[in-house]
Amino acid sequence: MPSNAIEIHNLWKTFRLYHEKNQYLKAAVLRGRRARYEEFWALKDVSFDVAPGEVFVVMGLSGSGKSTLAYSIAGHPKYLITGGSVTLDGVDVLEMSVDERAKAGLFLKHLSRQK
Repeated sequence: MPSNAIEIHNLWKTFRLYHEKNQYLKAAVLRGRRARYEEFWALKDVSFDVAPGEVFVVMGLSGSGKSTLAYSIAGHPKYLITGGSVTLDGVDVLEMSVDERAKAGLFLKHLSRQK
């Protein structure tokens, strides 16, 4: 039995930021031509462990990577991990499907206020 419920080690996530609007679509259609983009590192070498029964909070300024971290762990298809490892009770989360992650308790639910 692992000593930590959740272990995140050396997590990296990068996005491509295209120089022109609609470059992503153009790159997909034209395939032979290269669209100009820059790599943006949303997560760089993030590591932490959460022990069983421990409360863990991620806080930070806007744009600091909180949502990217959550979406990446939950398995959102636009947030695939670039590098690192995530384990839940000793099981490799990155090898799990989105459904398996949700059944294990790794999912996001957005709440909105009712007017």
